[in-house]
Amino acid sequence: MVSFRARDSVGRVSFAVTAAVGLGFVALGLGMPSTDGVIALVTGAAVSLIGLGGLLFWRTLRYDLTATDLVLRFGPLRARIPLADIRSIERRDLSPTLWASVRLPGLAFGTVRYVEVGKVTMFASSAATGILLIDAGGRRYGVTPQDEGAFVRALDSERSSHVNPTAPDGS
Repeated sequence: MVSFRARDSVGRVSFAVTAAVGLGFVALGLGMPSTDGVIALVTGAAVSLIGLGGLLFWRTLRYDLTATDLVLRFGPLRARIPLADIRSIERRDLSPTLWASVRLPGLAFGTVRYVEVGKVTMFASSAATGILLIDAGGRRYGVTPQDEGAFVRALDSERSSHVNPTAPDGS
């Protein structure tokens, strides 16, 4: 197995700011004796947990290439793409739609809708710029490896040994 880290971004800063804002709401809630204080306290705690969780998991964003699969990882979450299902890989700059998804400056995770290509399952340290778009069996995945050239070469090398003879183009 070969592992590739995601390229650096401002994602850590986004999570730190999110945690700080949440802690601010907690402090505000502690100073309010009414129901509004409870709401601020609960909201602040939830936002803080999201920020702190993101900081904790940030360095786990990576892509593992095995003999049979490409495994995308972020914390405890994973997506497994069989190499035989991969049809194409291309580098794109994308335009996200306004639909809700998990994207902060420096992180895109989960299903994100893009103007040009529709739904993409993102495991990336960027929401729009320099995305490697992987088309696999009718699904699209977006990744941002630190060493893009080495990632693509390794993936192409492994894929060449997993040609799908039933595909119309032999890939």
